[in-house]
Amino acid sequence: MRDCPRLLSGHILRNQVTHARFLPAPSAHSFTYSTLFVFVSLTDLESNGLNLLGGWLFRYGSVWRNVVGLRARKYLGDKHKVVSIRAKLEYVLSERGFDASVLGEVWMMTMPSIFGFEGLNPLTVYYSYNTSNVLKFVVLEVHNTFGEGHVYVLEVGNCEDNNRERGYDHQWTFPRNFFVSPFNDRTGFYTVAVKAPSLPLSDTPRPAVSIYLYMPDPDNTDAIVTYKRKAPGVGPLKLTALLRTTTSSPLTTHNLILSLMTNFLALFSTLPRILYQALILHYKKGLNILAKPDPYPSIRQSSFENLTPGGIIWQKESFIEKYFRQRFYSFLQRRCQEVNIVVTLLSGNPSVRPIAFSSHLDASSLRTLTISYTSPQFFIQAFLAPSASFLLAFGTAEGLFTLSDRELFLEIYSPPSQSNTLMSRLTHHMRSTPHPLTAPSSLAGLSDLLAASTVMLLDYLEMLVFSAARVRFVRGDEPWLRARWDRALFHTDMKYETLVVCDRD
Repeated sequence: MRDCPRLLSGHILRNQVTHARFLPAPSAHSFTYSTLFVFVSLTDLESNGLNLLGGWLFRYGSVWRNVVGLRARKYLGDKHKVVSIRAKLEYVLSERGFDASVLGEVWMMTMPSIFGFEGLNPLTVYYSYNTSNVLKFVVLEVHNTFGEGHVYVLEVGNCEDNNRERGYDHQWTFPRNFFVSPFNDRTGFYTVAVKAPSLPLSDTPRPAVSIYLYMPDPDNTDAIVTYKRKAPGVGPLKLTALLRTTTSSPLTTHNLILSLMTNFLALFSTLPRILYQALILHYKKGLNILAKPDPYPSIRQSSFENLTPGGIIWQKESFIEKYFRQRFYSFLQRRCQEVNIVVTLLSGNPSVRPIAFSSHLDASSLRTLTISYTSPQFFIQAFLAPSASFLLAFGTAEGLFTLSDRELFLEIYSPPSQSNTLMSRLTHHMRSTPHPLTAPSSLAGLSDLLAASTVMLLDYLEMLVFSAARVRFVRGDEPWLRARWDRALFHTDMKYETLVVCDRD
C-alpha cells in the first residue's frame, strides 16, 4: 500500500530502439533491440519520494547499496558542482537564453544504473512543462561512447516544422553539431519528432522519440543560413533512430522486481550492442572510421561565436595532459611578467573555470590576449610544436584553439635565448629553433623529455594497434600525431601559396 501514492510519479518503460542506415547504399543496415528506462518526475525523485524498500531496491542520489539507482552527477555535466538535476536543467536553459522560471513539472526518461553499473546512456529526454502543466521544452541529453555529452534544447512553438510525422506531437529540424558515431561526421541536420505525455499522466504513459539524420544539401551547406529550416540545406535521409515505448507500468516494488527478472541484461548490453554493430559496419559493410574531433565549446565561448554550443561533458583530463597544462601555466606566469601582457585561458569545457595570468602592474593598463581552446590537447601541442607559426597552423587546421590577438600570441611565444643544459639541448634536438617552453633546469628538462617521449610512444603504439586490427580511417582524418602535423603543414603551404598568388595579382 505504501507504493500507491507514487503511481503517477514514476514509471518503468520497456522501450524498443530501432536504428536504420540508408547511406551510403552499399552500407545500408538496420537493427532493433529492447531497453529498460524509467520515466520519473524530478520533483518526486529528488525528494526521495520514489525510493523503494527503504532505498535498497531503488534509490536517488546513489548507485551503491541499492539494486537500481539514479544520481545527479551522471546528468548535465559537473559545472559548479550542482547536486540537483533540476537545478542543472534550469542552469542549462538560462545559459542558453531561455526563461527557466516558467518551469513547473519536469519528467525525465532515462536508463538507470543497476548494481552500481552506470552504462552508456545514449539518450536522456527531459519533458519540461510550465506551471500550467503545458509542455514548454524538450531537452535532449546525448552521450557518446567517448565519455562526452551534449544537449539540444527544443522549445515548443518555436521553430517547429510545419509538417510533423504522423503520431507525434511536436517536431523540429536543426543542424547537427555533436560527434556521436565514428561513421558520421558532425555535418547534416537532425529532425526530431516527439510524442509527449500530457499532464496529469495516465497510468501507462508511452513517450516516443524519433530522430532522422539528413545529409547537407550539396548545393547549400550553410548551416547558419538554414538553421532550423527544413529546406534548403537539408539533403537526403542518411539514418534513423526510433525509440518507442512498448509497455509501461508504475514504478512500484512489484513491477520493478518483475522488470528486472525479465529484462536483467538490458541495462548491461547497450555498449556491447553498439560495439558489435560498429564491427559489422566497419568490417562487413566497408564503412571507414572518422577520428573523434574535440567537442564544440560551451555557451560562454564568445571566441567560437560562429558555432552552435551545447557541449556539457568532456573527456577526463589525462595525466600527461595535466602535466603539460601545468607546464604551460608556469610558462605564462613567467612570460607575462617579462612582456607585461595579460593572458586569459578559456576552456571549451564548461566545468573548467577561466584563468588569467598577468604581471604585477595594473592589469587595466596592459595589453590583453585571450586563448580559447577546445581540449587539453592544446597544452601538449603547445609544447611539441616546433614554432609559434606551426602551432598557429596546427590550431587552424585542427580547430584546436582561437586567439583574440595573433600578434600578442607571437610576442608571448617568441623564443628565448638558447639554454645550454644537456636536457635543453636534447629537447631542442627535435626543433629547428629554441622553444619558449624549454625548462630552465636540467631536472625539469628531463621531465619534459620523458613526457614528450611518452606522448610520441603512446601515439605510435596506438597506430600499431589500429594497424594490426586493420582499422581504416577516412583518408585525411587519421588521428596520429604525424598525420595531424602533415595537415598543419599542408594548411601552411596553402596559405603561403595564396599569399604568393595575391602578391602576383
